[in-house]
Amino acid sequence: MLKKTATLALSLLLVSGVPAAPQTTPWQAAAAVIVLDGEAACVSIGGAWTAGTCTVDRLVVPAGTGLTVMEEVTLSTGDLLIDGYLELRGGFEATRSITNRGTVDNYSYIILTAPMLNRGTWWNSGGLQATNTVVNEGGFENLGDVTIGPGVFVNWGHTGNAGLHFDTIAGGSIINEGHLENNGQMENRPGSVIDNAGSLRIYDAVMFNNGRLLGRCGSAWELEQPTPVDPIVGNPIEFEPCQPSEAVAALGRSVLAFGQRGMHSKKDTKVLFRLLAKAFKRLEAGREAEAVALLQTFNTKLPSSPVAFSLMLRSNSIVQRITNP
Repeated sequence: MLKKTATLALSLLLVSGVPAAPQTTPWQAAAAVIVLDGEAACVSIGGAWTAGTCTVDRLVVPAGTGLTVMEEVTLSTGDLLIDGYLELRGGFEATRSITNRGTVDNYSYIILTAPMLNRGTWWNSGGLQATNTVVNEGGFENLGDVTIGPGVFVNWGHTGNAGLHFDTIAGGSIINEGHLENNGQMENRPGSVIDNAGSLRIYDAVMFNNGRLLGRCGSAWELEQPTPVDPIVGNPIEFEPCQPSEAVAALGRSVLAFGQRGMHSKKDTKVLFRLLAKAFKRLEAGREAEAVALLQTFNTKLPSSPVAFSLMLRSNSIVQRITNP
C-alpha cells in the first residue's frame, strides 16, 4: 500500500482569493473523534440538523481531535478550518472557504466550489472536482479520481498522483511551482493548461496531453518510462527559451516566493538566495565550474520541506545543462 508521506504573479493573485481562516466554534469533545452520524453529533459541533444535513456556519476541527462524516450524512459549512483530522465518507459542501492545516481523508465524491488552501496533508481516495481555486502548500495525494476545471490547481508543495485519473478539463489549469509527480494516469484535455515552473516527474505512467503543457525557464522534468510507451502522449511540451543563468534567476525567484509563504525560514531563504545570486554572477562571467560548485552547495543547504526535493531537481537540471550543453 502506498505510504502516506507529504512529499508568479498569477498564482499570488489566486492565493489572495482564499479567505482568512474562520474563528473557532464550540467543540464539546476536545481530544476526541466525533462521528457525525445524526442530530446529536451535529449539535455537539455547533450545527443545525435538517433532514440528514448538518449545517455549521463556521466549523473548526481543532488539533488533537477528529471528525468523521458518515455515508448517510451531509456536512454543510460556510468556512471550514481543519487543524486536526477530517474523514469524509458522506456528502460535503463548503460555500465560502476551506483551510486545511491538519489531515483530510476523502472517500466520498465531492465538488469544491469554494476556494481551498491546503497546508497540511490531503488524501483523496474517492472523487474530487475543483471548480474554484485550490492552492496546495503541503501534500496532496490522489489515489482516486481528481478533475480540475473550470477551476485552477496551484501547487506550491508536493502533489502526487497514483490514482485512476488526475484530469484537467476545458477551462481548467494546473500551475505547478513545486513538485508534481505522476505514476498513475493524467489527462490534459483540449482547452486546458498545465504550466510547469517547478519540477514534474512521470514514472512508469502516462500523461495524455491534448491541451497545452508548458515548460517554464528553470523547470525540471523527469520522464522515466521502463516500457516502450512514451510517458507523454499527444501534444509535445512547449519549452520556454532559457539559458542556464536565466534558469538560476528563476530558481532564485522561487526560493524567495517559498520564503514569503513561510515554507522556508527567513534564515534559510537568505542563505539559499545568496548562493544562487553568486552562481548567477559566475555564469554571467563565464566561470561555469564555480557556478556548478555553488549549485551543488545549494543542494546541501536545502532544509527539510515539501519543496526541497523540487528545488534539488531544478538545481541538478541546471548543472546538467551547464556540464552537458
